[in-house]
Amino acid sequence: MLRSLAFVSVAALGATMSLPAIALVEQEVVEPQLASALAGPPQRVTSPQYDVAPLGRDGYTVEMPKPIEPVVVSVTPITGLLSTWPCSAQVNDGFGPRGEGMHNGIDIMCSNGTPLVASAAGVVVEVELGGSWGQYIKIDHGGGIATLYSHLIEGSPTVAVGQVVAAGEGIGLVGASGNASVAHCHFEVWVDGTRVDPMPWLP
Repeated sequence: MLRSLAFVSVAALGATMSLPAIALVEQEVVEPQLASALAGPPQRVTSPQYDVAPLGRDGYTVEMPKPIEPVVVSVTPITGLLSTWPCSAQVNDGFGPRGEGMHNGIDIMCSNGTPLVASAAGVVVEVELGGSWGQYIKIDHGGGIATLYSHLIEGSPTVAVGQVVAAGEGIGLVGASGNASVAHCHFEVWVDGTRVDPMPWLP
C-alpha cells in the first residue's frame, strides 16, 4: 500500500516537472484577466438593424376576368310599308281561308333557285328546316313586325341567327322544300305574334 502511494506521488511530481515553463506563465497571466472580465459589467453585442417586410397571410393574388358585355343590336322599327318584295313574280295564292284551312301568307311563284332577299332591315331570329315550311327564315324588323320566308332550297340560307340584314340583302334561294309541290316562296308578315295579310305591307 505504501509502495503504491509512493509511486503515485512520484508520477505526479514527474508530470508537474515535465510541463514547459511557458504553460505556467500563461496560466498566471490568463487567470487574473479572466477573473477581471467576469467581475466587470455584462457586455452587450448589438447586431446591425434591418427592415424586414411583414409577410401577408396570403402571398398571392387572383385576377378575375372582366365580364363580357352583351352585344346590343338595335334596328329601327318599321313604321310603314316593307321596303321590297322577297322576289319578283306573280302571287298564285293569297292570304285567307281555303279548302284545307287557313292560308296564313301569300305564295309568290318565283322559279327554283331564284335569290330571295330580306323585305326590310332586321335581325335574323330563325333559320330552320322541318315541318310544312321546309327550309325557312324568319326576320325580326322591330316594333313587333316580323317576316317569314319558307320552302327555300335546303341548305341555301346565307344568313345565321343573330345576323343583321339590310333591306334587299340576299338570304337564300327559292325552292320546294317542305309541303310544296312546285317551287315558290311562301311569305308571311307577323304583327305582335299574329300573322296578317302581307299584301298591304308590300310596296
